[in-house]
Amino acid sequence: MNLPALPSREVWHALNHALPRHPLLWFPWDGKDDLLPPPQPMLEAAPTALLVSSGLITLVGWLVFGVTPMVLVLLVHGYVGMAAARSVAGAIGQVRRRGLYDLMGSTPPGALAAGWAVAVRCFRRNRVVQALSALPDYLRLVWVMALTPYSLLTMLSLCQGVGVSPTPLQQLFGQPLAVMNGFIVLAVMSLDQSQALATGGLLGIIAPTLQTDRFEAQVSAPLLFITYQALNTALILTLHAAALTLTTPSIDPLLRPWASSVLWLSIFIFIREGGVLVLCAVLAGRSGASLRDVLTIYRRSI
Repeated sequence: MNLPALPSREVWHALNHALPRHPLLWFPWDGKDDLLPPPQPMLEAAPTALLVSSGLITLVGWLVFGVTPMVLVLLVHGYVGMAAARSVAGAIGQVRRRGLYDLMGSTPPGALAAGWAVAVRCFRRNRVVQALSALPDYLRLVWVMALTPYSLLTMLSLCQGVGVSPTPLQQLFGQPLAVMNGFIVLAVMSLDQSQALATGGLLGIIAPTLQTDRFEAQVSAPLLFITYQALNTALILTLHAAALTLTTPSIDPLLRPWASSVLWLSIFIFIREGGVLVLCAVLAGRSGASLRDVLTIYRRSI
């Protein structure tokens, strides 16, 4: 089968649009949807304010002290993915407790479709998941609003030229490498958001196949996500260091910082997307399906 270039995008699309007519997606439970918690304004507003302020602080740290904002981006996305994994695992445990999960798993669509339909319902209707999924968008908007004028001022500074003794302002804005790194952070913001949510959704479906108890599944899903992200990040850093060691001698010293940034982004995308494929294969194995079934589930009518 032909693998998609970005499996996380396929999975994220499927977690929002797959199985439109599956019974578990629309079946009313006791006249209400238990996956809809009561409105909690503070839960939705406080993280937004915190993330916007954290984004501004991180931008200042990036420009003035050189502290990378990538840490904040990965932490935010990690928190969102962890919350998604916990919510999906809890929702599947809820359906299983009522006997609907095993019942639908024995029908022709199979256990994969049953778990996926509950995940889609959770992503669509769980207000906590919806609110947290929107938070990275605000962070990305703040970043774009800061990166755009900084890039324009850097271009203006470079066009004017820098003398023998550049002013502090020229030193701050005369950094084209910082502009490129800023756009790399923006790319990671866009890619890692769907990757974290796809990973959280997949682990949320996988965890109940490992733990039949609802509480244990809700606890194990975030722990699985944290472990996965830690191993994934460690592998990215290790491969980046190894790639730099092998390629640095053959690269001009002036170009090494640029090459390091491009290498990091390439390795990041490769490992993150490869990890999503591995999780899809694990889910397929736990559900008695194939990898193709997982990656093309959004094409099913039920």
